[in-house]
Amino acid sequence: MVYSVITNEEEKLISNVFPIIHIPKLVRHFKLSNPISHSESSYFREYWAFRNLENKGALAFTKPPESIAQHAKIEEVKRIKWQHGSKVEGILAEHLISELLAKSIDIHCRIKGLMREPKGHGYYFPLAFLPKNKMLFTGYLGKKNSVLVCGQRRFGDSIFRYHLAPCFRIRYDLFSGFIAQLLLRIHITDTMGNSLERRSIVARRKRIGRSWWNKEWLNRQLAVMSFLSNEQNEIIIGEDPDDQVVVKSIPLEGSVSRGINENILKTIGAQQGLMKSVEQSDGAEDM
Repeated sequence: MVYSVITNEEEKLISNVFPIIHIPKLVRHFKLSNPISHSESSYFREYWAFRNLENKGALAFTKPPESIAQHAKIEEVKRIKWQHGSKVEGILAEHLISELLAKSIDIHCRIKGLMREPKGHGYYFPLAFLPKNKMLFTGYLGKKNSVLVCGQRRFGDSIFRYHLAPCFRIRYDLFSGFIAQLLLRIHITDTMGNSLERRSIVARRKRIGRSWWNKEWLNRQLAVMSFLSNEQNEIIIGEDPDDQVVVKSIPLEGSVSRGINENILKTIGAQQGLMKSVEQSDGAEDM
């Protein structure tokens, strides 16, 4: 049977791109009494978004928390106004600002209660962090909805646990300003929370991902941004208005003159044994 997957109806496109609408205009240069050790650096990064310099210095948008400032004897020496194409202490401004923005969002995720992936590039929702492991949000049609952020699945004779794991990539080469691109990952463990071998992780991620189509990924994207923004239109990071990083929680949208009939795709996938319904993937199969 021949299916017509392409339709002539206009279709809305919702991206995974979120504009960063406020970035501090000044970068602070700090002097440290001693170089930051590897162990100190790992600890500091949990609470302070900074770029470590080799000459006992650091660059950041904000002052460090008082406990860190006293421990490392950190002193602010100057503030530098950055602009596109310029350099800040020898570092290209775009590279430095991208790094500080990414680290600021990471800290915000940690403050909100997410846990860092042991070997990944983002954070994940831990078990029992939310009631019934479900996250409430408003869908793109304006209706209240919910998604699982953590669940269990059967794979062969064993059971594994999966966690929704958001990761943000900062880009400045797509539009005129900086944007945050949300990449949704799936963190996989055994039922005790222990990491699995890489081959086992990949196979289990594929098992889940192949049953999530555009709608399922979009719902999870909207849920994550709703959670991080406290159900507001902006994610506000920082207390001082001048030093705040502000990210829109509403993604950039567009439209095209033709669309894709996803019901046909699901039919094809079901015939090929490639997918299960949303009810199965988020209910019947979950333990």
